[in-house]
Amino acid sequence: MSDYNPKAIKEAIDQKEAMDKKNNINEIKINNKLLAMRINNHLKKNDVSETITAAKLGALQNGAPARIFLHELLALAEKLDCFGVDFIDEKVKKLGNFEVRLLSFDNGLKYNQHILELEQGGRIGIFPFFPSYPYRPIATFNEQSILFQNTSETEKQRIQALINENIKINDQRLENLKPDKKNPKKAISSSTEYYTIDSFVKFLFSPFEIPLTIEQKIASLERMKSVFKNNMTSHCFFYTSTDYYQRQYAAMEILKTHNLVYLNLPIRSTILAIKNNSFCNQLDHFVTTIKMGTCFKTTNDNKEAVELLEAGITYLKTQKNLFCSFKDFNDFRENLKSDNLKELLKLAFPHL
Repeated sequence: MSDYNPKAIKEAIDQKEAMDKKNNINEIKINNKLLAMRINNHLKKNDVSETITAAKLGALQNGAPARIFLHELLALAEKLDCFGVDFIDEKVKKLGNFEVRLLSFDNGLKYNQHILELEQGGRIGIFPFFPSYPYRPIATFNEQSILFQNTSETEKQRIQALINENIKINDQRLENLKPDKKNPKKAISSSTEYYTIDSFVKFLFSPFEIPLTIEQKIASLERMKSVFKNNMTSHCFFYTSTDYYQRQYAAMEILKTHNLVYLNLPIRSTILAIKNNSFCNQLDHFVTTIKMGTCFKTTNDNKEAVELLEAGITYLKTQKNLFCSFKDFNDFRENLKSDNLKELLKLAFPHL
């Protein structure tokens, strides 16, 4: 039995070539000689004396008899920016199939470009804060100017260009999620998102939890509403339970078509990528089978989620400042039409 998948190796090389060409990194086609040189440099840099030949790489791609060692497989995956587990034969993969990678990006733009590509296959998000990207507005240069007081004009222009590109990608992510106007069952991408109800309350009523102006908060809710209203491909849920009350956890995105789980880290433009079928399926199963006895949640048709967003917009438009009172919260809750939403808020905040 072969312990590697030659088709996966060939596909990874082709994908690397396509991405390099798209990003204008390398116009030269990756041949086995060049790839072998890159792998051997990586091995040498990490004090591994063994090397790999171009002939062996060719044999691996063509499925000819060849044995690949673990250090060669890992170095190959590193140079192709992919997971070594993808190269393992499916029969062998069932014996373990677990891999974790720390993905670091030079800046937020490259991170957003990466996410934009992956989300084409849809995402499932479990978020400890509200709302997730791409609904939050990206801060303009003027809003961040205090961070760049001693920056040169050239550097300011570079930063402004990055911000502009980030805004474009954020808007594109949003457009991909919106339903087709003629057919609400169609969209470029889909998103199923889970938020605790207390994260929504913090967003709406706390000036300290989310550092946004009233106008920015309204814009965020409007952007989110534009995605989920009359959308039959994406779903938004709010839930609560004493088991999850005030629990802090990393934001998670399940990218099912790639068998990936992404966890946000407290390091700028860095995420923890977990490629594990079992873990991915367990998370997917958990969030899609939440029961009333375990987690009190909104309905599948987005109507309650949209009602909550619209009520938030109405409330913010009447506010003169970011501070609120207990009365504001209670009035907001009682003015909701859905009894389910009222019960959800009472369950989450029983003393208010």
